[in-house]
Amino acid sequence: MTGLYLTKQEEAALNGEKGEAVKIAMEVIVKVGEALGAGRLIEINHAHISGISYNNIGEPGLKFIENIRSKGARFTVPTTINPIGVDLEDPAGIPGATREFIMKQKQVIDNLAAMGAKPVMTCTPYYVDEVKPGWHLAWGESSAVAYANTYIGAWTNREGGPLALMAAIAGRTYYAGVHIPENRIPRTVFTVHGYTNDQAVASVIGSIVARETKYKQPMIEGVEGIREPEIKTMCAAAGAAGNLEMCVIPGITKVDTSKTAIEEKVDIEQNDLEAELDQYRPTERPDVVFIGCPHVGIEELEEAAKLAISHGGQARNHFWIATSRNVYNKALQLGLVEKLRERNIRVLRDTCIVVSPGWRETGYTVATNSYKTMFYLKRIHGLKAYMAPLRELIDLSLR
Repeated sequence: MTGLYLTKQEEAALNGEKGEAVKIAMEVIVKVGEALGAGRLIEINHAHISGISYNNIGEPGLKFIENIRSKGARFTVPTTINPIGVDLEDPAGIPGATREFIMKQKQVIDNLAAMGAKPVMTCTPYYVDEVKPGWHLAWGESSAVAYANTYIGAWTNREGGPLALMAAIAGRTYYAGVHIPENRIPRTVFTVHGYTNDQAVASVIGSIVARETKYKQPMIEGVEGIREPEIKTMCAAAGAAGNLEMCVIPGITKVDTSKTAIEEKVDIEQNDLEAELDQYRPTERPDVVFIGCPHVGIEELEEAAKLAISHGGQARNHFWIATSRNVYNKALQLGLVEKLRERNIRVLRDTCIVVSPGWRETGYTVATNSYKTMFYLKRIHGLKAYMAPLRELIDLSLR
């Protein structure tokens, strides 16, 4: 028996009538739903599984995935997967990317693909699959979750990788959190003064909002004209710094703001943004410049190529930009990969420095334009990390 209302189809799945793997998946989702006070389950349109880098999950994670596959698991909704620890097509230069590591990483991907996942490893699944407003999702990547709720108008809680995997098998998740309309209504409003479109600036806004808000789903005013790349990096910062599942941007986020019950108002002055960004700026030439956490889109690659070409010269350190293989292939056709390569800037597929092996041992200093990258490089790898606008990073690297 369960405290949740289940349809006859869901009861049959829970009782094992649709196979052992579906039974296990339903048991997990029901237990989580009960713990969170959900009254029922809800069908999902898409799943995204995080935590699949072998550097993160190791042998226990690989065995978990192999075990559920051996029980006949198949994904019942379109499913995408997060970045892995290495660019499988060009692993050279990734610290710790040994032959054994690459072999194990391929086993992870092969098992997930056999269950029905698209073998496109990215934290920006919305560049791979169309995701529509109003869709219910089970996503396990913090930046993608905040982006989906904030920008697309889809509905998803921030799931752990194993739970997203179970939801992909069951085709359902628990009806709680931001799947419920009332839980998406903001109670805090932040008003930004002097906003300029830049991903590092947007990152600072996301980190301040996450740090200062007392309530979930804060509203952010004063960012009129904000572009998609800035929304992406702002959401990534909010998710990393404060576990926020969404922000509400008037005119962009699909939330009925007439129902808002604002209890807190906060001003973010231009000098607040500048002062915080100054704290993060490089004080030395970094060993590595890394762009692409979250993975970049075509617009960002075009901007990087334009800035690099106009600057002239070649990067005198490691300068890497990460994206999905889908975006990489488009950029290859547009000549962007070659233009960047001519400036000694490398475009990586499938991977991200945050989930790659061996970085702690290098002792490298890293500069980025993303708060999320900086935050996790310090926390996970113990590296000295900086953040600055892309134009400044190119100037620092290509001198």
